[in-house]
Amino acid sequence: MSSLTLSVILYAALHSGQSCEAVFQHAAYEANAAVATLDEQTAMKRLAAAACQTNNPDIIWQIIQTESNFRFAIVRINGPRSSVVLQGRKALRYAESLPPSAANVDMGAMQLNWTWHRHEFENNPRRMLEPVNQVNYLLERFGDSMYRLCSGKWVGCYHNPTRPSLARSYEKIVRSNGRLLGAISLGFAISKRMQLSAEEQAALPPIRNDDYEAVLKRAQELPLPRLELFSVAQLLQLDPVKVIFKMDMKS
Repeated sequence: MSSLTLSVILYAALHSGQSCEAVFQHAAYEANAAVATLDEQTAMKRLAAAACQTNNPDIIWQIIQTESNFRFAIVRINGPRSSVVLQGRKALRYAESLPPSAANVDMGAMQLNWTWHRHEFENNPRRMLEPVNQVNYLLERFGDSMYRLCSGKWVGCYHNPTRPSLARSYEKIVRSNGRLLGAISLGFAISKRMQLSAEEQAALPPIRNDDYEAVLKRAQELPLPRLELFSVAQLLQLDPVKVIFKMDMKS
């Protein structure tokens, strides 16, 4: 597949006629059913929309599933020996009173550290908790920075750039979550296709195991996401075997 790829989320969208956002949200709710009952659906929609503007929504899904399991109003206060996690209104109240000098606090769905990243969010805790802002920060600055710092091993570096053993363990967890995402997304695509008429199914590219395995294998390489807008209608015009998403890390 060389430098051409398609994420498993986009593969499921392409082969089911569903939107990327629908696949992203379904997979999140399957991974953490409790989230669907919380008052965070609006944040989930914004997150899915932001992730689906990229050529690799998978890795955003995987990192967030690893970091917060799709909670948005969440802060982790890290101490020298243990940490305290606040969620919901308690988290928001804590964030509102968070001073710029606050120490080791991880914020929001992607659990960005307040100490290290607050300047990128204008020292504004609410701005930092917004999932769209977190995704944009990853796309515009943080991802490239980690990619350069760790010679391409950016996912482990996202977690800990100074302790390689922790970085490797984190990367392993993220890859495992990618396999979970792949299974959920494929099941979603198959289920949605079964609900279509024969004519509607014929209009979609067929699901082939070899194609899916190739996509999953490429996704396991954890490519750095790039902003690249494609609709399902546009995707349907592409060859499903030679999927056209460039992953040139230097572009």
